[in-house]
Amino acid sequence: MSLEDQSDELITSRRNPLVRKLRSLSTRAGRDEHGVVLLEGTHQLQELQNRVWRDSVPLDVVATPAWLQTHAGLIRTLPGSVRVQRISAEALQAGLTTVQPDGVACLLPLSCLPSTVAAPDFVLALDRIQDPGNLGTLLRTARAADIQQVWCASGADPLAPKVVRSSAGAILSLPVERFGPDPAEG
Repeated sequence: MSLEDQSDELITSRRNPLVRKLRSLSTRAGRDEHGVVLLEGTHQLQELQNRVWRDSVPLDVVATPAWLQTHAGLIRTLPGSVRVQRISAEALQAGLTTVQPDGVACLLPLSCLPSTVAAPDFVLALDRIQDPGNLGTLLRTARAADIQQVWCASGADPLAPKVVRSSAGAILSLPVERFGPDPAEG
């Protein structure tokens, strides 16, 4: 990993463009517009440590000074190059969906998510799973069961923040293909 220059600027305003961008990532339209998925919390960053980085796009991390002080080692172990932006706890909370964020979020390029498998032997097909927490749990279980790919028809968006959090990192290693009508926001 190469750590690109950490910005000395501390974002404190809830109206800052980065805070607005973070907020927009709670919707599918925002994720599609910016080409990133939001990973909230230390655990999600820990899941990235074991990933093979196949993309030259730098990883953007936003973190509070307190989090950076206690987790500098984690930042150094992330794959690829990392850009760090310091942000106040209040501004970070305004940008995330987590009620009490632990001080860090990562903007992962959509291109870094697992590619779909051409001819998978073991697939989980899901339709009309409305609850984001349930979908995340199913993804976590699918990873544990060595499912090769998940197909999601209508229902909760597999990249919605609550789904990503409840998947406990499964979304980072399990190919998920969306099809059918636009999923309900979750």
